[in-house]
Amino acid sequence: MKNSSLLLLIKLSLALCLITFVLTISDFMALHDVMHDYVSKGVLEAHQTTPIILPEWTDTKLEWQWINFSGIVRIGFLLLNTVALIICFRRFSKTEMSPA
Repeated sequence: MKNSSLLLLIKLSLALCLITFVLTISDFMALHDVMHDYVSKGVLEAHQTTPIILPEWTDTKLEWQWINFSGIVRIGFLLLNTVALIICFRRFSKTEMSPA
């Protein structure tokens, strides 16, 4: 593998790390929103409160969808990053073993 290809893999790995960091921050914001807005109908029933009609936003569906999407993307990025690092490791190992 040429050094330019290796450099491209390293850049890809860094980009994936940055994207994963941004996804982590957005997950925190979504979960923070869920903490403040989510109202569990099961908890209300367990406390035997009077049945009330809650607004749809209290289900926080968009936030939960984001968390699921982010988790799938994060797993994909981490797998790609792992493959890129294994390739880089093998390349550097071959370079160190070959006589100078």
